Amino acid sequence: MELSISSEPPSHNLAENLAVEHEELKQLHEWKDWKWQLKNRITTLEQLKKLISLTPSEEEGIKRSKGRLAMAITPYFFSLIDKTNPNCPIRKQAIPRIEEFSISTHDMVDPCGEDNHSTVRGSL
Repeated sequence: MELSISSEPPSHNLAENLAVEHEELKQLHEWKDWKWQLKNRITTLEQLKKLISLTPSEEEGIKRSKGRLAMAITPYFFSLIDKTNPNCPIRKQAIPRIEEFSISTHDMVDPCGEDNHSTVRGSL
C-alpha cells in the first residue's frame, strides 16, 4: 500500500470532530464520577416522566415516596432499566410503586428484632 500526501487542504470539520471527541471524553469522565452521579440523580416525578413512560402504579408510588422512602436514581442505575418493561427487576428496585405502601396485618414493626438489642433508642 502506497501512502501519498494529498493536495487537498485538511477537512474544515477536523476542529469540529476534535471538539466533539473532547466533549465525549469529558462526558465519559463525568459519567464515571460518583459525585456527578449523585448530583444528577432523578428525584422527581416530572424528571422521570420525561425519560420513561410510567405505569399508574409507579406514578402514585412516586407521589407518595417522601422522607426515608424518597426516590433518587443515579443516571448510571437509570441506564440499566428496561424502559419498555414495567416488570424489569432493576426498574422495580428503583421506581416506587403504590403497592409498596400497603401494610399487611402480618407486617412487623421491627422485623429483625433490633429494637430490643439497641443500647441507644433510635440508633438502628
